[in-house]
Amino acid sequence: MMEELKVIENDLVPVYETNTGEKVVYGTELHTVLGVKSNYREWAKRRLKDIDALENEDFEGVEISTPSGQARKDHIIKLDIAKEMAMLERNEKGKQVRRYFIQVERKYKEVQRLAADKVAEVLDHLDQQVLDFLDQQAKMQKRFMESQLEVNREVMERLNALEGRRQDGPSSVIRVNPFSLGMTDVSERMKKLNHLIDQTSDLCNLDRNKTLHYMYLTVQEKAHVNFKSYLDVLQSEMEDDGLCNLHVICKVDRLYDMAVEMNEDVIERKRIYG
Repeated sequence: MMEELKVIENDLVPVYETNTGEKVVYGTELHTVLGVKSNYREWAKRRLKDIDALENEDFEGVEISTPSGQARKDHIIKLDIAKEMAMLERNEKGKQVRRYFIQVERKYKEVQRLAADKVAEVLDHLDQQVLDFLDQQAKMQKRFMESQLEVNREVMERLNALEGRRQDGPSSVIRVNPFSLGMTDVSERMKKLNHLIDQTSDLCNLDRNKTLHYMYLTVQEKAHVNFKSYLDVLQSEMEDDGLCNLHVICKVDRLYDMAVEMNEDVIERKRIYG
């Protein structure tokens, strides 16, 4: 029950705190301050019996090593029990010790109350931060959705162009390519970007898929694009359903630059600030 004791009050009777926060006293120290004339063992046995104290619940028998090397019998007693033991002395010293214990109890109850209030205040602040964050995310999502009407119009025009607009006869088709590079160059970009994504994941202790998801959302919001629409165009153009959003980013210069900048900024900040 009471492996480690730390003195927290020492004005009259030393009061200790256990590693679980329990306030306790040593029986021999209480006996000495009360000025009891009978020997400690008889007095402790009698008083603990008088108040029906339970061993290993209200008090604990211990052996204390003395400077001579001999073991001395003692008790570690909870403050509530020690308060009753002092009251049973029915003299001025007993009253004084009891009042002292009451003051100690009140003091630490107030400390606990203030600590609880502080924790509640911090939690309220965190709750407000969460609400502010969710509100910000909702506004970002609204702006993003509003931008999709224009983006979708642009992409549909490109899709129509890719399907072909006939000029000067059925064999002439005009194709519009919204992407910047061929797949050979894209492979080099993907190699570099994947390396940056792995670094970001490791430094931020994030799952790689979460890092990718955050990057996609950030680039879409910043560039006002819809990856799904662009991916549809790319897969149609390349006739490859296995292409993904990362291919889209690496095929478009401005999207690629944004993704690289975002990851490099995160990596630099983590290295500087940790």
